[in-house]
Amino acid sequence: MLYLLLLFFNDTQTNEGPNLGGTYYFGSNTNNKPSGWLTIYPKEDLTFFFYLDINRGAPSFNMGQKYGQAYFQPHKGYWQYTEIDSVSNTNCSLIFSFEKSKAVIKTISDKENCGFGYGVNADGKYKLYSKIIPKYFISQTEDTIYFSKTTPEMYNGNK
Repeated sequence: MLYLLLLFFNDTQTNEGPNLGGTYYFGSNTNNKPSGWLTIYPKEDLTFFFYLDINRGAPSFNMGQKYGQAYFQPHKGYWQYTEIDSVSNTNCSLIFSFEKSKAVIKTISDKENCGFGYGVNADGKYKLYSKIIPKYFISQTEDTIYFSKTTPEMYNGNK
């Protein structure tokens, strides 16, 4: 019996690192308010791939998406994603932290050019929707992107 319990718990933690993987959301878009989804695919090295799909809501419904890799900052206790656009020399930096059933995203204020639509930002608390580790995400262009086959560099290089 003990062996079966250990096998179950080991199997449920596979590829989750600190148990962050899954799907998170904010808003509902039923009242034309801001909404968004955060999909997290944990890696075994204390990093994770994430896909962010957000919408500002009415009246403009501006959108934003980001596929990236966040790295754990051990002395700070959070994960960080940073992207530098060599063409425009701007950059985007997002900090991810986790509470019991929430993911929290905060944009570092002097590094806020993430390429989202006007008035769109990722900041906020995203409620846990599912702890099932996603295998893929559906992009805003309705492409199915598998985390295990397409790295953020590959995906972002093809745009």
